[in-house]
Amino acid sequence: MGRRADIEGLRGLAVGLVLLHHLLPAVFPGGYVGVDVFFVISGLLVVGRLEARRAAGALSLPVFYAGRALRLLPSLAVVVGATAAAGSLLYASPARAQLGAAVAWAALSAGNLHLYASADYFAAPPELWPLLHLWSLGVEEQFYLLAPLGLLAAGGRPGALRAGLIALCAASFVGSVVAVQVDRPAAFALLPFRAWEIGLGALLPFAAALGGRARAAAGLLGLGMMGAAAALYTPATAFPGAAALLPAGGAALSLAAGESSPAGRLLSARPLRALGQISYPLYLWHWPVVAFAHFWTMRGPTPLEALGIGVLCVGLATATHHLVELPPQRWGARARPEQLTAALRSAALLSGAVALAGASAWGRHRPPDRPDRPEREAAELWARPDAGCDHLARGGEDQRGCAAGPTSGPLDLLVWGDSHAGAAAPPLVAAAAARGWRARAMVKNACPPLPGVEPEGSASSVSCAEHNDALMKLFAQEPPRVVVLAARWTRYDDTPAPTDDGPARRLLRAGSVGHALPLQAALRRTLAALAQVGARVVIVGPAPEPGFHVPVALERAARLGLPVPEPPTRAAWAARSAAVRAALEAGADGRAAQVDPAPLLCGDAICPPVNAQGEPFFVDDNHLAPAGAARLFDGVWPEVEAARAAACAAGAGC
Repeated sequence: MGRRADIEGLRGLAVGLVLLHHLLPAVFPGGYVGVDVFFVISGLLVVGRLEARRAAGALSLPVFYAGRALRLLPSLAVVVGATAAAGSLLYASPARAQLGAAVAWAALSAGNLHLYASADYFAAPPELWPLLHLWSLGVEEQFYLLAPLGLLAAGGRPGALRAGLIALCAASFVGSVVAVQVDRPAAFALLPFRAWEIGLGALLPFAAALGGRARAAAGLLGLGMMGAAAALYTPATAFPGAAALLPAGGAALSLAAGESSPAGRLLSARPLRALGQISYPLYLWHWPVVAFAHFWTMRGPTPLEALGIGVLCVGLATATHHLVELPPQRWGARARPEQLTAALRSAALLSGAVALAGASAWGRHRPPDRPDRPEREAAELWARPDAGCDHLARGGEDQRGCAAGPTSGPLDLLVWGDSHAGAAAPPLVAAAAARGWRARAMVKNACPPLPGVEPEGSASSVSCAEHNDALMKLFAQEPPRVVVLAARWTRYDDTPAPTDDGPARRLLRAGSVGHALPLQAALRRTLAALAQVGARVVIVGPAPEPGFHVPVALERAARLGLPVPEPPTRAAWAARSAAVRAALEAGADGRAAQVDPAPLLCGDAICPPVNAQGEPFFVDDNHLAPAGAARLFDGVWPEVEAARAAACAAGAGC
């Protein structure tokens, strides 16, 4: 196919978007779409070259696979080895075990399968996943494995190959649109749901050539589509699904326009081409460097630090390109087929050895469950109520329910909310059961206790609306005397400043794709519905989040002697949460008791991440640990008792 300058430039644009997104996520929230651009480029180049070799009668699977191995594995081996060495020095055993598993999966070209298998709402922070980005390489490598087989299955008939690609793209796209609504990790990481993006590029060699004006318009439109996605998308965007049409379609249009089009000339600019030439090693290096920098500082980089990290990544990538990436490819261009076959066997043996080494590290460093780990203690809290846990109809892993106390009779206490309610619920439920009350807790991750709304960008087999509708039906059958509403309210009100992990999600009316409902209006509707069943309500406000992963910071301090980051001051947290607390007050309008966690978890000046005994208040950067839940309990329980007493006095028959 020759060497097209616009393709090199498009590679540079793609890797630049990804790098900027990870260095300055608040400025480039949609830069992750650069990966989708890479997928389209890969489809064009790999299928185009395979078809050219087939047409020339020179298609050999061993030679093709050897070429891919020589292109990808040397740089990958260097970066993975350096990352594993650095991680073994910096990380404690749990993170070392996790890194070993990532090395093993990467060596098997299955980084995306590892990402999917490890997807968890309470997963370790990204700075402990320095090989996280290899998921996209896994998608491409699996495509490389299957593409020549599909080409051979087409029997040398371009029409059959084109029809097969169109069918593949259509099925994959529909699957992605569906999966992004019910299983976003699968839609994000697995080849069947990403294949249509690669297929768009693969179709380009079979597409009819565009005329001059059409090429000019297509190229500029493509650049605009990619730019719009990078500027407008955020981590809350339902992605990939239909949203990926913007960057992937834009990349396909830009490539179809060719290097002589206006867009092609823009992409052929020397700086973009220079970046494109080192795009593969730059992509490999950038995330480990960013992750280790974040681990060292326990925060995102400042603009000046981001510039320094970017320069370091470009320097590492340039050295890797010249010293590691190019020499094997030059040798491969001169090698005989039997030499390439021997190189392929050696690469397979090396990959197997690395996978075994990674698996060994995973087994060696994986510690047993320690009862003193806050995550373990929090999980054990959920197992303490005697009656065990249950799920709502069609429930999933992100839905949890526990019951305690009498198995029949009026429901005295119901704790309702998202995972923050889940962290606060166990001591409340246990205390209610100890007093002979019937108590339940029903929680769903990332789902506020607000019927009729759906947080923007949520994806689950059970939607928030379905979950909350089921609960409202339960309330109609078993009216609760007291309902405690708890949630990470800062994530559901888009008026305040962004939380540490991104902007707040808009609350959309159920069944709507764009009609928002302000937090206070949604809360007002919830309280009206609860008043109809006679429930008294206690609202637990937002807890003062530390802004860093507390257990990781404590282990890092103990292991490396690095300081624990400064916790937020009480005044800073009050300013940050002021808009949310005002929305809760306005929504409650005096119809519910309000509990502010800040006076319970903060001192006069700061909001420490641990109590006086050194026990962490948080299991991560926002969910309460048992010590934090116990401190919160001291403020919430009196309000619960008062609310139940009021319900009894109003004739609830206590």
